[in-house]
Amino acid sequence: MRRFARAGGIDELLIRAVKRQSILDEYKPHLYQRWNEGCYDIPRLHRELRELGFPGGLQTVRRYLREVKQHGFPAIRPRISPVSRGSSTPAASSGQQQVLSSVMF
Repeated sequence: MRRFARAGGIDELLIRAVKRQSILDEYKPHLYQRWNEGCYDIPRLHRELRELGFPGGLQTVRRYLREVKQHGFPAIRPRISPVSRGSSTPAASSGQQQVLSSVMF
């Protein structure tokens, strides 16, 4: 109730509601990919997400995909793997380097 009393107006309340994070955020790229592959079976998509570690329920996925059906997917930023941020190959540990040098020479 305090939040409503302190708000300067409805716009302030709506902005906070729209910008908050969802437990689905980490799994949206998977949903996007599977949806574009033609998988529209929401219980199946939920099971796949659960296998990936999603802690939420079926209704969370269902609500999100209901919005997707009406408005399409929002822009999803591609995930950057740790390898692509720096060099093109991951750094080898000293143990790996010793093994590689003994194999190469």
